[in-house]
Amino acid sequence: LDPDFQLEVPEDITRLIAHAVATGQSRLALELAAGFDTRFPRNADLPQNLLLTARLMAERFGRAPEAKQILEGLVKRYPEHPLAAEINQALAEVQHMLVIEKR
Repeated sequence: LDPDFQLEVPEDITRLIAHAVATGQSRLALELAAGFDTRFPRNADLPQNLLLTARLMAERFGRAPEAKQILEGLVKRYPEHPLAAEINQALAEVQHMLVIEKR
């Protein structure tokens, strides 16, 4: 109810983001993820949360250019991360969306 309220435990935020995605609450998931990267720049959940955010932006909200920027940042920052293949796949999908949009 309080628009200024923010959870302080990054792992709690990650669990809520995943739950929101799993239950089809895409807008809530994006709201929960907003600012995670600036509040918790070294948190281990950052790549996972940004990947989910980028996918939602592209697939549910038509924000493929923003998603592409997020994914390109992840590719550069985490080239050896266990999610690297999934991030690269998501980037390829978003780039394909952008090509289709231009037609």
